[in-house]
Amino acid sequence: FRILLPQNGLAVREEQITLCHAMLDALFNKEVLLCEAGVGIGKTLAYLVACVLWQQQRPAALVEPVVISTSSVTLQEAILREYLPFLSQVLLQEHIIQAPICAVVRKGKERFACDLRLQLRKTQVKQRGQGHDAEMRSLYNVSRNLDLDQAEGLSNFDRRLICVPEHCPKSCSARRSCRYRKYLEEANGRRVTIQICNHNFLLADATHRQEKWPRLLKNYQALVIDEAHKLPEAAAQMYGRRFSVQDGENLCRLLEKSHCTHTAQQLRERLTALQAAFCADEIVNAAVAFCPSNVQNAALLSAQAAFRQAAVTRTAKPLPAWPLHRLRESADVLQLFIEQNSNCILYIQYDSDGKPTLCADCRGVREIGDIFFDLARCQCVHHRLLIHEKISRKVEHDRRRLHHCNRIRANHLSGGIQKRHMNRDIVALAVNILHVADVLHAPGKAPRCTDGNIRIVAVHFHSHVGRRIGNQNTDCTKSDNT
Repeated sequence: FRILLPQNGLAVREEQITLCHAMLDALFNKEVLLCEAGVGIGKTLAYLVACVLWQQQRPAALVEPVVISTSSVTLQEAILREYLPFLSQVLLQEHIIQAPICAVVRKGKERFACDLRLQLRKTQVKQRGQGHDAEMRSLYNVSRNLDLDQAEGLSNFDRRLICVPEHCPKSCSARRSCRYRKYLEEANGRRVTIQICNHNFLLADATHRQEKWPRLLKNYQALVIDEAHKLPEAAAQMYGRRFSVQDGENLCRLLEKSHCTHTAQQLRERLTALQAAFCADEIVNAAVAFCPSNVQNAALLSAQAAFRQAAVTRTAKPLPAWPLHRLRESADVLQLFIEQNSNCILYIQYDSDGKPTLCADCRGVREIGDIFFDLARCQCVHHRLLIHEKISRKVEHDRRRLHHCNRIRANHLSGGIQKRHMNRDIVALAVNILHVADVLHAPGKAPRCTDGNIRIVAVHFHSHVGRRIGNQNTDCTKSDNT
């Protein structure tokens, strides 16, 4: 950072060096580290350098890939096509590494093209004759590029028709020449040292491993979560369940298209009553705890009965599997609110028009955050939250361990580090990341490196914190920047 990178056009940034050292310490000491870095710090290069140098010090037999999880596709592409080629070139010139850094972006199979389905679709479009030249050009672009995200002009309709199916038959005639299979073989090869994915893919891989399903990511030994303030949102999307009247209205239209007009009308009447029971014009863009009245309970029961009835109604033309699944799923979500399921945190999210969405989040994702917030609300904690041991998913275990965390905080504060109030978002973020770390690290359910440990480095940017790393308008001390 002081010599090689400035020689290649980059400025020396002390905060970047401090951040990289903190990450290296966490990697070598097998710790979980939570960092907050403002704009312009150079956090991406900081954690890339830390991961590459740490891998260089590992015994060859123990080296496994590092996973970098981000929220945005733009950052994934920047890491793959800008940061890593630049860093690889600098380190190769100085003989710090002996081979270029090999990285791959991991995505769901629906983001890749199936050669067999692509050929079938091109044949169908060609038979239509003239007037479909733009569609043919977009399909030929896919022939040159496996990644559908890189295909220009491809419609969502064509994308759904040519993407890799959920289940690929072993008897597929294109199996040997399949580009997607070759991509998977390369992504899981020994040359790959960095795997890049989004938060949803990371959580899906953790779920697969926990359920003992085929893993999505190659076994890894270190995890960097960039844009980590989006991780709780991704977890809520994957592990939470939602229902809105708009969802029900979409199902009513599908029923009408299947000539179930009477059933759709009955369901729409129940949905109107449900929205009227929960609608609150004075509450906008806010979440409210679920404390139902008798009227609201009656509306929930009535709507659930309508969904269950619609799912079993016989029609002249059978309903497709997808609407049937949505009808049953909607009834199941409403059941969580009717019985007030204790395994979920139930609340109502109101949009800008005051329309409600019923939300049920897995209690394990948020309850630990509430406990840590109760601890931090009236006390000062250090800006960098560093937990030296794994946090259990069971809430009763976390309550006993709060005393240990409190001693860690007190030791940091007594060392002369400037006190500051912890922003609530950071506390919630920290414990949510630690909860994900616990899922990844659970014995017998986790991607383990050979020496039995996994390292996690989380990088968080929050624009509302007054004193940030690198903020030149404050009197941050060196210890505070750490």
